[in-house]
Amino acid sequence: LQVDTSGVFASNLIDSTLSPATTNAGIALSPNDTYFWRLVTADNVGNTTTIAADTFMIDTVAPTGAAPADPPNLSDTAATSFVFAWTAGSDLLSGVSAYTVQLSSDSTFGVVDTSATTAALSAGLARTGTDTAYWRVITRDQAGNTTNSVIRVLRVDTTSPVAAVLVDP
Repeated sequence: LQVDTSGVFASNLIDSTLSPATTNAGIALSPNDTYFWRLVTADNVGNTTTIAADTFMIDTVAPTGAAPADPPNLSDTAATSFVFAWTAGSDLLSGVSAYTVQLSSDSTFGVVDTSATTAALSAGLARTGTDTAYWRVITRDQAGNTTNSVIRVLRVDTTSPVAAVLVDP
């Protein structure tokens, strides 16, 4: 078993001889890097066959989070359907896989009223009720690491005002 950070295997981090009965090998590698691995099989007289290299990544770093863009913080609206937009997050190791926009009446998001997951930089959500709503975007990378954006406030008021009563002409 050979493991290296380069596909040419010039300075193997691991160059281990395993018995024919071995089907896995426990190895310790540093996080946040891409590794190449391959098997070189040999018979008793020295003939070898090298199996084509493959790669894997150890990614323990959360991505840079998306930044909420629209609707603006502290917006007042009578709408019950919204299109939320944000700027992209980033991840230099495994890449961003998805964004989840969450809408909640709870500022701690202990209960999420509705959410949508997408690879795009916007998503539509609808909700009922007249109150303060909170929204955020969760950026997820290919390894499953996540980062929450800042929380934005959206004030929803769908109640019509009380009609004025004309008392005197």
